[in-house]
Amino acid sequence: MEKNENLDICRSCGGRCCKSGGCDYDASDFLEVDYDLLYEALKTGNISIVSYFDFINDDRILYLRSRNVGKDIVDLVSLPSRCMMLEDDGCSYSYDDRPRGGRNLIPNIEFYVYCKKLVPGEDIIKSWKPYQEILEKLAYDFSGVLVEEKLERDMISFFADIDQSFYHSNVSYDVLRSYSQYAEELKEHYPDIYQKYEDTYENNIMETPLIKSLFKGKNR
Repeated sequence: MEKNENLDICRSCGGRCCKSGGCDYDASDFLEVDYDLLYEALKTGNISIVSYFDFINDDRILYLRSRNVGKDIVDLVSLPSRCMMLEDDGCSYSYDDRPRGGRNLIPNIEFYVYCKKLVPGEDIIKSWKPYQEILEKLAYDFSGVLVEEKLERDMISFFADIDQSFYHSNVSYDVLRSYSQYAEELKEHYPDIYQKYEDTYENNIMETPLIKSLFKGKNR
């Protein structure tokens, strides 16, 4: 792959891409894709198992990504945060040691536009398609629950974060808008989970001190 690093552009930009989440790993980034090797990689705490949803084909793919700040090792659905590898002077990895998703980025001189990509990001993600059984076992071993249960928990938390992002979000407007659209797709394809979210969080939020104070004295 052609080397696309341009430290001057990245330094001037301040790492917008990196502040919006870690880079995706390609299966080819690893000498061999087997349980033991990936287990050791995940144990470093620098990598997460995440999920990609192909809504058109009704498919879901587990894959690996550089871990985001404040996120779990098994982080199937969440609002993004900055990549853990981003330091004050740039990426802590050398260019050659970065995930393919990072090496796939072409720095963009137009700072209001995110980096361009050599190949579609979906191509990198789909390299993990043959290894779903390994990743499901790893997800269970690091989270303690089956993937479907972890997915439900993460999705409910994600819906809550989207709904509350107006009050306390460190996510940029552009990213939040994109993930709000993503949330709508999840609602459509996982209506039962969204209903659980509504049942859980609507009841809980009405009991918070802030909401109680807003309604105090009403309807009397």
